[in-house]
Amino acid sequence: MQLHVQQLRSLLVKRAILFTGDNNQADQAVYRGIGFLPTGEKYSLVLFEKI
Repeated sequence: MQLHVQQLRSLLVKRAILFTGDNNQADQAVYRGIGFLPTGEKYSLVLFEKI
């Protein structure tokens, strides 16, 4: 993950968004450790199944 973040920075990417569950403390800690900050925004993901 750290390598990907470094690649994004080298490409001058200004914003990257990661999603975790509200209670997924472990992933949130890893993401904070590599420089991501929580925004407090809430998103939902809806998957449609082709019928």
